[in-house]
Amino acid sequence: MSFKDDEIQAFLTNEYEVPSVDLSALDIAREVIALLPAPVVHKYRAVPIDREGSTLVVAMSDGAYDHPAIGDISAHTRLDVTLVQAETSAIDAAIQKYY
Repeated sequence: MSFKDDEIQAFLTNEYEVPSVDLSALDIAREVIALLPAPVVHKYRAVPIDREGSTLVVAMSDGAYDHPAIGDISAHTRLDVTLVQAETSAIDAAIQKYY
């Protein structure tokens, strides 16, 4: 049995109660992209999508349970981190586009 990327995404969103986002519909500001260094983005496959005051909103495909990534991203940015879920293929496309 195999699952489609969107089926996995829906499961993770429901299971971990983390909002889902369509990265292909976003135009991420350059100053937000600049907050997270490329090595960290590639290491965790994490894309910063917005900054809300002292909180950085980060899209990951598996971030709901990746606590080391959350801590590392917070340490690099000195910001609180809020996660949203995104499809793996969309994360990869965003990394290609912005980094």
